[in-house]
Amino acid sequence: MRIAAVLASHNRRELTVACIGCFIRSAAAADVAFDIVLADSASTDGTVAAVREFYPQTRILELSSAFWWAGAMREAIAVADDGVADFLLWLNDDVMLEEGAVAELLDAHSNALVRNGKQSVIVGAVIDPVSGAVTYSGQKREGEHPLRLVRLHPDGALQACDTFNGNVVLVPTRVSRSLGGIDALFEAVQGMADTDFGYRAKAAGFDVWLAPRPIGRCASNTAVAPWRDGRISFARRLAAIGGPRGYPWRAWSGLLRRYGGKLWWYWTLRTYLRCLGESLVPLEPEPPRRPRVAFVEGLLPAYRIGLFKALESRAALDFDIYFGAGLGQQTPRSIPAGTLGAFAHPRTNRFWPWGKGRIAWSGGSLQALLGRYQAVIGSFHTHDLGMWLLWITRKLAGRPRLLLSGHFRLDSEEETLAQGALSRLHLRFRRRARILMARGADAVLPYTEEGRRSCLKHGVAPEAIFVTHNTLDVAACMRAAAALSLDEVEQVRRQHGIVADRVFLFVGRLYQEKRLDIALEAIARLRTEGHDCQMVIVGDGPQESALRALPGAGGAVFVPPLFTEPELAPFFSMATAQVQPDSAGLAVVHSFAYGVPVVICPGAYHGPEIAYLRHDHNGLVAVSLNGDALADCLRPLMTQEGLARRLSQAATMAATGLTLEKSVEAILDAVRHTLPGSASDGIPAKVREG
Repeated sequence: MRIAAVLASHNRRELTVACIGCFIRSAAAADVAFDIVLADSASTDGTVAAVREFYPQTRILELSSAFWWAGAMREAIAVADDGVADFLLWLNDDVMLEEGAVAELLDAHSNALVRNGKQSVIVGAVIDPVSGAVTYSGQKREGEHPLRLVRLHPDGALQACDTFNGNVVLVPTRVSRSLGGIDALFEAVQGMADTDFGYRAKAAGFDVWLAPRPIGRCASNTAVAPWRDGRISFARRLAAIGGPRGYPWRAWSGLLRRYGGKLWWYWTLRTYLRCLGESLVPLEPEPPRRPRVAFVEGLLPAYRIGLFKALESRAALDFDIYFGAGLGQQTPRSIPAGTLGAFAHPRTNRFWPWGKGRIAWSGGSLQALLGRYQAVIGSFHTHDLGMWLLWITRKLAGRPRLLLSGHFRLDSEEETLAQGALSRLHLRFRRRARILMARGADAVLPYTEEGRRSCLKHGVAPEAIFVTHNTLDVAACMRAAAALSLDEVEQVRRQHGIVADRVFLFVGRLYQEKRLDIALEAIARLRTEGHDCQMVIVGDGPQESALRALPGAGGAVFVPPLFTEPELAPFFSMATAQVQPDSAGLAVVHSFAYGVPVVICPGAYHGPEIAYLRHDHNGLVAVSLNGDALADCLRPLMTQEGLARRLSQAATMAATGLTLEKSVEAILDAVRHTLPGSASDGIPAKVREG
């Protein structure tokens, strides 16, 4: 059995690389041989070089910018049809397949063959990485219009389709050759070709089936139709109606002539009249200059670099970042000055005495206030007097607009830890200050849905809440993992004396709230039971000496802090799970990006990112915060066959939905909302090319 994946790409380097990696893992899990053919339409972001670096077995067709999706796929299919593959897999380069996807598609084809005795086209549905809603799938015709199509939802059994979205489609090579691949009528068009292919397959006597369940993740295309885009002139909007992303006359009239019956001319004319009307009333006004925005970060840890580079690449904001250094081992380290370039400005942070690293004044607060910025995006910290200065000035002077980003746990679980009347009074005051600050901001950017619900509960307007899905550069982690060899992993094992078969990992700062003493106790208990396991701790912090002195630390390996993904990748690669008894936060996303499940306890200091963790799906949650309970939770990872692999697969899928692109889009949406009728209206909406 051999499958050839065919893809088209244009300027989506990270997505394309991640997509190919998911396909390779899925094909390997199905134990089939495979080829990859990628048709790239003049990408300028290094897509071709990246694919060659990470997946040199890929056959790459370097095409001109005149090739849009249909034309590029036509070229790729023609090359793949000349090979020895039994099946072609049409694959959009933004689809992240599940590990079992290829096996499920082949199984669906076998079942269809048994049912009707002939070759069939199998369509795979994909779902949104965040909402879980079906985004692309098989389709059924509904009503008189030949192209009024209803999206089908997988129901656990094969479903007959009339046609399909071409995001994930398994096509027997015999069927592809019989139909001649994608019709040349659509070679200079972005869409239409998949709909036509599905109809032609049915007309030729081949069945089209939807696979029983979703087999991957893909966000929906939210780009504004070019003829409705008020940022371009009316002449360009008018021309766009017949452009590659619209309805070119030859392709559109030809498609409707094939499937529209005697009224094809009516359906064609109606389309152009509708688009003409829409072009007269565009969705957005002509763009003014880019908004000037200041980010007051306080601390700027390394994981934020990817976010700001992605924001810079959008060229939607004229922004500056102000940040300062941390306070020894009590806070995360900020990046070195100059890491992000000219728009990053190191300043001096001030800290509260005996405040456990809490910032009293974020460096750059005054510069953000006096720097003629239209909006300031600051960290949601009520202990930061710089934020309060910006908040009060916004209330009194009306500028700059203030957006706040953070956890937004307005009902803090830490209140349960209060001891004594003064402590309870302090926490009650802090809670009220949090609610006041959140309500008074122009927009809030909580990291998770939990933060959104908390803001809604305490009176923040729904339209002012933009969930950013706090994340890191997931694609960079996936690239680091893909570039890693087994020899490199073994070399790291030897270098640090990691000898156990099962490695339980911790990556982060070592402070008391993490409760790593519980992790060491649990691993020591499992070792006394005869399990071949070992704790590997990567990081440093104020608790390091105390942890090394614990009785359970004898078999543990302590590794100095590492900050780049190539350095960290070998440790994640050898890990069965990452263990974070308490105070787990962004480490959940970091671990998921490498396909490593996370094990936590029901602690009091977890960050909101644990909302991404689902017990027995992509991680495990112990019943209580102690060594025995954690050991009981970890034991099945070594004794239950297939558990670790199942959790790992789900962790990878969760990571594909936590992209930097979503975070950037949430920030831009918040600025659009905050600056209505002014420069924010000029922010380009997301255009998903490819």
